[in-house]
Amino acid sequence: MAVEAIQKNNYNNSNRMSVAGSATFGALAGYSLKWALPITPQEKDEKYSLELNRINKESRQARNAEKELIASSKLDGADKFVKMNKEGKLTLSEIEKLPDPDNAQVRKLFVRINNAALKSKTEGQKALVNLTKGIRPTSTFVLLGLTIATGIALVHNLVQRVNEVNAREYNS
Repeated sequence: MAVEAIQKNNYNNSNRMSVAGSATFGALAGYSLKWALPITPQEKDEKYSLELNRINKESRQARNAEKELIASSKLDGADKFVKMNKEGKLTLSEIEKLPDPDNAQVRKLFVRINNAALKSKTEGQKALVNLTKGIRPTSTFVLLGLTIATGIALVHNLVQRVNEVNAREYNS
């Protein structure tokens, strides 16, 4: 009978998850969740509301500045645009009622002021969301993801090991 100094390992480890790899994946998933989860009602506190109001105010100022720029320009349809603005009839439904050449020109200017306001508002809201999500504690999300993924990997490996032992006992 031959004696071997090192016993051969007949276990199949290819089906097992790497705990370190799972922990890394879990930490990255947790960090990603920090930025992917929407802002909760608890995070929308008084400071958030005040900042959102400031952003809306800046958006209205951008719209009004664009209106003044159009009023002082010599663009096609600017005179009709200014007249409708002073009358308080600067709405899309009122613009639709204009005759054809004025309709297209005033609509183009209407879109221009709305785009200016939208750009201002979008930039402000993106900054506010990034600031709000940036305040969230990174370690909480990373540790939560790491713990969950490591637990899943350990349970998966344990079930695989139990199945192998049961299969060996059944076959012998």
